[in-house]
Amino acid sequence: MMVRMESISELEDKFERDGFVLVRDVLTKQKVRFLREFLIGTLERHEAMPNMHEGIQTDSILYRAIWPNFYQINPDWFDIFCNARIVEPLHRLLGDPFVLTRDSIVHWGYFSVWHTDTTTSEVAGKLLHRDPDWRMLTVGIYLQSGGGLCVVPGSHREPDPFVEMRKNRGATGLPVDPEQWSSPTEINIPTEPGDAVIFDMRLIHRASNMIPMTSAGESCEKLAIFSRVSRNIPNHVADYTDFQFNGGSVGDRNLPKLRELARQYGFLVA
Repeated sequence: MMVRMESISELEDKFERDGFVLVRDVLTKQKVRFLREFLIGTLERHEAMPNMHEGIQTDSILYRAIWPNFYQINPDWFDIFCNARIVEPLHRLLGDPFVLTRDSIVHWGYFSVWHTDTTTSEVAGKLLHRDPDWRMLTVGIYLQSGGGLCVVPGSHREPDPFVEMRKNRGATGLPVDPEQWSSPTEINIPTEPGDAVIFDMRLIHRASNMIPMTSAGESCEKLAIFSRVSRNIPNHVADYTDFQFNGGSVGDRNLPKLRELARQYGFLVA
């Protein structure tokens, strides 16, 4: 479903039912082009001559690269997130002020399998995401057609099936392939360059297998930027940010600049 200027109660009802919203045209075509050029050019320079200070990671067969702490390293690109098309629905879903965690990350060519964004925490014994007032969301901004997000609507309200799979893997020593899991209600969200998907971290999702294409219909590399946001409930934010993975940072690089811009848009940076 695409966000329009609807009441808080309408948006809340839809989000509680489905666990996600699609926001069209978060970035203009020009901004998408500039951002793609910046990201691809930066990665190509890194591949030719690695710069450890940038923090780009290329050590996995699962993706070409990831770039944790993107906004902290590149504060001049923070206006990607600080725009009304993203901030307004987040205010409606999370209240004022909501909190942006420091877990911003760029993916190059990453086609994830079925998972939730809370499985790792739950396996580690962190269960605050079961609290009635808990709400933490992932915001994914996509820079191409296809290769976006496939989801199971409503799965955020059900037990996480991957917790037991992960525990059983540890007990048996046998690998567990989440691709063996399937759902008859899965759907592909039809993202275009510059669209964003806002979804509950408990929602079952994976990367869409649709071939990434430019707006002109030419094949291209998949690129996406992800951030995580929360209601302003200190122990919920602390419980997440204290459990770091995927290179999430607790450093303070460029935080004053990020926090000042966030303040102008009515939200906080943890």
